Amino acid sequence: MPVSVEHAAVDAPGGGGEAARTARPVRWTLRARLALLASSLLAPLVVAEGALRAYDAWRGYDAWARVPSWYLYAPGKFAGYRLRPGVHLKRACEISVNSLGFRGPEVTVEKPAGTVRIVCLGGSSTFCDGVSDDAATWPARLQEVLRGAGLPRIEVINAGCSGYTSSQSLGQFLGRCAPLSPDWVVFYEGWNDVKWWPTLKSERDWSRHQGVYGTPPWYDRLLSWSALWGAIRMRVLASQTREVRTGITSGEVGPAGPAIWERNLRVLATEARVSGARLVLCTEARRFPDPGGDGYAFPWPGVDPGTLRACVERLDAVTRRVAGEEGALFVDVDGAVSDDAEHLYDHIHLTDRGARAVAEAVAAVLGPAIGTGAPE
Repeated sequence: MPVSVEHAAVDAPGGGGEAARTARPVRWTLRARLALLASSLLAPLVVAEGALRAYDAWRGYDAWARVPSWYLYAPGKFAGYRLRPGVHLKRACEISVNSLGFRGPEVTVEKPAGTVRIVCLGGSSTFCDGVSDDAATWPARLQEVLRGAGLPRIEVINAGCSGYTSSQSLGQFLGRCAPLSPDWVVFYEGWNDVKWWPTLKSERDWSRHQGVYGTPPWYDRLLSWSALWGAIRMRVLASQTREVRTGITSGEVGPAGPAIWERNLRVLATEARVSGARLVLCTEARRFPDPGGDGYAFPWPGVDPGTLRACVERLDAVTRRVAGEEGALFVDVDGAVSDDAEHLYDHIHLTDRGARAVAEAVAAVLGPAIGTGAPE
């Protein structure tokens, strides 16, 4: 019977078989070492993940508290992106998005009989990044103040979305808010436009600043479940997504920015009338660095204070003029809300107290127009 090569190698005289028998454990030892190395690297990550989840649970956060920001958004054909319907996040602040894609409780597309429906448009200062929960946003507070002033059938919808410019808010109204048959449209916006004014030369320049939903990187989607990855992403990689640039450096402000702002306000006023609503235009509460103030400084470099104030004054003047010419109500929220740390935790974003102050300022003008007897 022929002898196989394998058996020949094992049984050959002169120690060849012994060498083959001792070679096999070397291969297993290498695998064991690799497995040990992998487990030694993985074990601390598993412990850190568990510890972070336990810490989040102790603080009352939910399991998705540290998901990347893209989890909150979805593609949107009217404004480039929108809030993802049905999302609920509980972390330092609690955020709920209803089935229609608006922050706050559920609402119906069909307006209930006898209800005065108010839609609030804007960016993160309307969405209210940073307030404690949905009930602390200024649109929710506005509903509370107006109902308390004598009209229980007031319904306020928060249609703000972080990052929206006036062009995107206009798209939001045309595509998603006009079908809700609002009676009033409150527009609270400004920073996401005016910060680019010194750089704008044309509509092409403006189009580059309209955010769109982009598919997250594969590793971000793969690790989106991980609290540890979320913490690393927020702490270490935040500089890659943080707003560190604006166009507000020293220089002349051309006509393109103010013209786009005015056009969008006028189109919004027209479309609001077409849908049977009246428009309320507001200035935006702001907190700018004050050398003699509380030491607040912008979190990004290169902002020229003189250019910034010139842009803001021009923006507010256009807003006031358009409100008068289009028959809209005008609310100088910036003049009504204190520009301190108790009301604004950065340049435009409100604290709970600041959101309450904005709601009261809007209600003081809007309430009498509705006929609720809101406080002057």
